[in-house]
Amino acid sequence: MTQSVPSVSVSYSQNGRSTSSNELGMRSMPGKNAWPKVPPPSCASKMKVAMSDLDLDDLRAELADFAQPGKKGGRTLREERIIAGFEEIQRFVDEHGHEPLHGEDRDIFERLYAVRLDRLRALEECRTLLVPFDRQNLLIGVEIATPIPTC
Repeated sequence: MTQSVPSVSVSYSQNGRSTSSNELGMRSMPGKNAWPKVPPPSCASKMKVAMSDLDLDDLRAELADFAQPGKKGGRTLREERIIAGFEEIQRFVDEHGHEPLHGEDRDIFERLYAVRLDRLRALEECRTLLVPFDRQNLLIGVEIATPIPTC
């Protein structure tokens, strides 16, 4: 008695997939040529549609969201940093009820603010800039101590 064994035929199409596996039993990824190519849309046709749909007022309104904010009072970056540092000192005074003080027993931020306040008081340019913001009179009427030179 003879039995016939069914045969199976396998064929692979040329689709960029690997038919063999590596030493770990994994097949390689499809190459860059395996993906179908789709031509990009024409830029000219997109521009015609986009420009015909918008009028200038709508375009300005959309672009206004991305516009850079105007300068505040024409201050330089350095002046803005000086003002921001002084405002930090003022917040400290609001929270703690006193000027920041020097001393090893003080918090590191309080000591930093004390050094910053001393420096702002010592510089005429900084005092002139900050007087309009000095609601706690931190700069007015304070004698500026001259540092004692060390050997």
